[in-house]
Amino acid sequence: MAERERCNWLASLSDGRTFVEKELIDAGKSAYSTVKEIVDKGEATLTGFRLQRAGITHTAPSASPRAKFPSEVPFTIDHRRRAAQSERGEEWYANYIARANGLKIMLWVCEATGDTWMQIVEDKK
Repeated sequence: MAERERCNWLASLSDGRTFVEKELIDAGKSAYSTVKEIVDKGEATLTGFRLQRAGITHTAPSASPRAKFPSEVPFTIDHRRRAAQSERGEEWYANYIARANGLKIMLWVCEATGDTWMQIVEDKK
């Protein structure tokens, strides 16, 4: 079986730093936890988040006023990677979750095929 092509995320921060999932290594913490810690400490804010696979980029809403399509409402971004069983076996999905105005807006990307789905649900958080 061929190795699956993993989606990688890129996070842009207000201080000009950009972190790439596969390049950011911090012993004892996941790469995403490291970026969240920077944001939670108030060292910088997250201004952009995107998933990339096979040369295709899926861009989350942006808080940067310089973005091509800046968000008009406040939001937060989260990231998950999940496995699901199907008739083809185990499939992995990467997603980002934008939370705004009581909603969760999620983009799911199948790591095997690059297919995407958008899901909007009430945020019960």
